[in-house]
Amino acid sequence: MKKNRILKTSLIAMIFCAFCGCGNNQNVQTGKSISENSSAIKKIEKLSEKAAECVEELYIRQYKVDYSCYEELIAYLTDCLKNGFPDEVASDDVSYVFHMNNTYETLGYLKMDIDKDGIEELLLGANGEIWDGIIYDIYTMKDGKMIHALDGWERNRYFLCKDGQTIANEWSGSAFITGYDYYKYDGSCFKRYKEEGNRPANLIETVYTSVEKNPEDMWCYSEVGYCDEYEKITEQQAFEVIKKYEYQILEYTPFIE
Repeated sequence: MKKNRILKTSLIAMIFCAFCGCGNNQNVQTGKSISENSSAIKKIEKLSEKAAECVEELYIRQYKVDYSCYEELIAYLTDCLKNGFPDEVASDDVSYVFHMNNTYETLGYLKMDIDKDGIEELLLGANGEIWDGIIYDIYTMKDGKMIHALDGWERNRYFLCKDGQTIANEWSGSAFITGYDYYKYDGSCFKRYKEEGNRPANLIETVYTSVEKNPEDMWCYSEVGYCDEYEKITEQQAFEVIKKYEYQILEYTPFIE
């Protein structure tokens, strides 16, 4: 608690100095009455307190979360990739890609705070020549429990975009249906809406092919998902949307060196 109080007090002091010009009256206007300047200082103090509370909350989240379940999953998968998975393992605990252990990619893990809420996510994915930096699974912590936020596979691929928070989902339902979904990652658990029958709140936009919906140009655009609310677009317009989202190449720690 002492460390938290020091952090909070230091932040208040820094913000107060920034607003007040560190004693040189750059921001406390001369020519104003004492009451007016006092009012301004009180507003600064309230703002400083609020900012300090936010930092303190992030500090508590980051340093008081028990990530031992992440380490247990990493150890479990490392053992399974070396010695094989038990027959009774649940298929939705981890992407089925890990059961295949393909030779064209190196499976690994990475811990990072995607949505900047002070809680680290555990990402499982791979590096390789085909889909370098692909994400197969994301786990996060909520109320002291590990949550499986998303799972993917070869025809349902996820990538983290360069803005650090947008998740791109490249999916394919058949030779005639292909889509590119873009989500703002917010720590919630979501499956692809086409399978679940609803639209996740964190969907930004999607473009996809559908001969049925757009026989001429095939491509469709929507901000609510693969449903009846869509706009017919050309292939060029679709690729203009796709090009907006550049992917990061995540560097995973291999499960097996």
